[in-house]
Amino acid sequence: MSPALINQLSRGKFVYRCKDEWGDILVMDKGDDRILTFDSIHEQSRLNKKQPALLVHLYTRAMLLGLALIAPRHVTMLGLGSGCLLQAFDKMLTATAISVVEYRTLVVEVAKKYFWLPTSDNIAIAVADAETYLEASATASTDIIFSDLYNAEDMHPLQLQTSFLLDCHRVLTEGGWLVANFHHLPDTTSEFFTTLEKYFEEILIFTIPTENYIIYAGKQRLVADLDSYVSRTGQFPHSDKLHYEKLFRRLVRLTI
Repeated sequence: MSPALINQLSRGKFVYRCKDEWGDILVMDKGDDRILTFDSIHEQSRLNKKQPALLVHLYTRAMLLGLALIAPRHVTMLGLGSGCLLQAFDKMLTATAISVVEYRTLVVEVAKKYFWLPTSDNIAIAVADAETYLEASATASTDIIFSDLYNAEDMHPLQLQTSFLLDCHRVLTEGGWLVANFHHLPDTTSEFFTTLEKYFEEILIFTIPTENYIIYAGKQRLVADLDSYVSRTGQFPHSDKLHYEKLFRRLVRLTI
């Protein structure tokens, strides 16, 4: 057992542990929260057991802001974790088709057993590699892609590949959006950022104090200024509507 895992166990109640060829999967409880971690000091997901649709981590709340920018008919999630975002989607998007892609079978099984993963008719979960899934997806087949691809220690390198951006651009509908969680903001002079600016007409950034960044990339420019979209956060599952309004006002619009 790694020192990181021992440290995690010392700060919470052990619930379940299993292992596959990619490493450990650990479930822990801390007060009202249930946590998923991959043998690491980093939490993959944290879910409120009493109100699963209320997102705990700031980065998941920031990612949810993407739904203020578009009313999707189809949503694609790359990376499941414990399914925290899916809980919120299930609450908000009852008539929207949601496709979830997760590489590890055990992660899906743990999410179903210990995190009350939604099983609505409009939700389809595929155990697959995200890159392969995107390559096989039909052109213009989804309205918004939420990408949160992480292993135990860091972000999956796929999210920094220009091929990833091109695949997402092709798969998204004409007014579609990519919302991705980055551990560090890509260098603005890098090939990745140059490609991002070339293929996406609108780029927004949300900065999280822990150094994570959420990038929102739209294939078309927004038809109005950002303030015009704030009211849409009223639909978000949270006890304090103003919380999401304040988060939305932290979005920074890049000039391309």
